[in-house]
Amino acid sequence: MDARIQKVIDKRHDTNVKILTLLRKYFDTYPEMRFGQALANLNIIEYDDSQQHHIKDPFFEESIEILEKVKKSYKIQIDASKYGDTE
Repeated sequence: MDARIQKVIDKRHDTNVKILTLLRKYFDTYPEMRFGQALANLNIIEYDDSQQHHIKDPFFEESIEILEKVKKSYKIQIDASKYGDTE
């Protein structure tokens, strides 16, 4: 395999593990959370605006983009929970 491709794959794998680590931390913070609900709350899955309850396919979205969305959403929810606002 080409070294450049292997480097991309390795980075993607590392990023995927970081996402899983944040998910674990999220479930430790919110043990009552359902899995699908957490994926939506952290913007891992998003809904297509054109069709109600139709999930957008993230096929072309790189893991690093998803990680950044998760970090942002997680921070907002953790900050909100400090003030008693978990909705």
